[in-house]
Amino acid sequence: MESKLLYGEKPFVCPSLSEQAILAADPEALRLLLILSQDRELWSAPLTTLAERAGLSGDRTKKALTALAGLGVLAIDLSEGEKPKKPSAPKAADKKTKVSELPTYTDAEFSALLETKTELADLITEAQNMLGKIFNVNETKIFVSIAEEFGFDEEFLLVLLDYCRRNDRKNLRYIEKLATSLYDSDIRSTEALTEYLHRREALQNAQGRVRSIFGIGSRALTSREKEFIAAWTETYGFDFPMIEMAYEITVNATSKPSLSYANKILESWYSSGLKTPEDVEAAKAQKSGEKPAGMSFDVDEFFKAALERSYRDDKK
Repeated sequence: MESKLLYGEKPFVCPSLSEQAILAADPEALRLLLILSQDRELWSAPLTTLAERAGLSGDRTKKALTALAGLGVLAIDLSEGEKPKKPSAPKAADKKTKVSELPTYTDAEFSALLETKTELADLITEAQNMLGKIFNVNETKIFVSIAEEFGFDEEFLLVLLDYCRRNDRKNLRYIEKLATSLYDSDIRSTEALTEYLHRREALQNAQGRVRSIFGIGSRALTSREKEFIAAWTETYGFDFPMIEMAYEITVNATSKPSLSYANKILESWYSSGLKTPEDVEAAKAQKSGEKPAGMSFDVDEFFKAALERSYRDDKK
């Protein structure tokens, strides 16, 4: 790839930043840095003027200025007329500003924001209709902060709210945590969100099926058990007849349903390229020199001994 910068008639000088600092910086802070570097008159401008030029609220402008100060490219003293000072050389250590921290709006800031962005009122109404509840003031502030600070578009937010509604998770604090997790995981487009939620729901359904097969009941699955199920259904791509077959072999061999033991079986089948119960039966028949005669869940002594050794070693 070849590229070049087109400076035009008005090039500007921007303080140097390490690549690490650029990647860690808040996008709004970088936008503000470019604006300050382009127009030196803004170094002595009031905060309201700077906020207007950057297209940000006063609170978000302060946050961006603080982030730039943390990167060592800006000296600020908001107590003196709230004006940014001349950019300075970067400090040796660059600290990441956590972009997933949502602000807490004061009543005055919140009212001003709603007056400035009238489209938020329609979005709040749609969100309430989606969840089937009327937001109180605090819930409304949480929802608006999610929309404003993360920059999710309307379609993204409605898809997210629909998922929460279908799973009976309508608490705005839960939605805030989920939105924060999505943002930090770089899931920020509707397409990426839809793919993530489809995978999440498929995994939840798989966990329910495995619970039923192994008779786990209502106890919470351990992190390791969840990893097993994800490997079986996602990495290995096994359908449930294979998992049921592994369950039968597990119980016959150990007299108890063990996900860890079943995992050893499924892991072995995957490594051997066996994808269906018929593949397993054919492999057993080939090994014994016989043709498969119906479905059988017996395990030969060698295979059983190898599984049990692996299972014991894994539990140490």
